[in-house]
Amino acid sequence: MMLINSIHSAHYNVDNKKIFVVNCDITLKNGTVINYPEIDYIFGQDATCDALCSTWEASNTVTAYIANWAAERRVKRKEVFSYTLDRLNTVWWNSLTEEEQTEIETFRQAWLDYPSDETLEEPTIPVCLL
Repeated sequence: MMLINSIHSAHYNVDNKKIFVVNCDITLKNGTVINYPEIDYIFGQDATCDALCSTWEASNTVTAYIANWAAERRVKRKEVFSYTLDRLNTVWWNSLTEEEQTEIETFRQAWLDYPSDETLEEPTIPVCLL
């Protein structure tokens, strides 16, 4: 069971759902109560919480979702690098042909440029990195 103690703010997410940042107590099945000083509550999960959020919203503003494509692209780059470039080692690199090394260097530069230019397409992972 969730009991909202206070609401800090609210915003819409990318799926246009209202997210309230709340301080709450959550009671576990064994009776233990855990306080969360700041947790996201998605509107529509609990009638009691929704009523409290609606009351808060009547005198406050829910912030619109603002797409941040550059930040999203940096997150994606980090994810792709984690299973491609970050796994490289000297022995493996030295075993590649010069053409494969150039292909990887081009791939890396394309990903470094990707968050800076909204018109760029997501770089394709070279076969030698799969």
